[in-house]
Amino acid sequence: MLLYNPHLKDHPHHHRTIVKVPRIAPPFHKMVTTKKKIEEKLNVSSNENGRLAYTCFNDVVQQLVMQDCGTQGMPPLTHFEGGHNKIHLVISFDGTGFGSQQINTIALNNPRTSQSAQMLFIFGIGNCADDRSGTTRLLGPNLAIINNLMAKPEQLVGVCGKMVSFTIFV
Repeated sequence: MLLYNPHLKDHPHHHRTIVKVPRIAPPFHKMVTTKKKIEEKLNVSSNENGRLAYTCFNDVVQQLVMQDCGTQGMPPLTHFEGGHNKIHLVISFDGTGFGSQQINTIALNNPRTSQSAQMLFIFGIGNCADDRSGTTRLLGPNLAIINNLMAKPEQLVGVCGKMVSFTIFV
């Protein structure tokens, strides 16, 4: 029921006026099922009742390497094979200074390519504070992966069938 006229209910010659509206959203159990299907299709996981969404950092690195190697002045993947030359990656956090009143993103960028927003590879998006705690929450399960790569820069990682090494700038 959207509204009714409470003054007409006691009047002997008038009926109470009621305006009903259809349900706008589907029932919760159907929404949860649809949300799970979308997450599976996009390879995204969510947390905190859907306020935060993540893509696996390793998957995003694979996408960046497949798309960027050999283009826009970046050498081909064979140049980085064996870890002799490192692939430089930049992780950037976008918080606009409005606390948790907006959507924040955390993305991977290749410093050798164009610095436009279209070249970013977003791996975390959500509604959280734009301070250190919000960044930590937005990294989610990727924080351990990134810290491991930064702690062992000599470690070779399998990317697109090649063993390469990274330097990560945050």
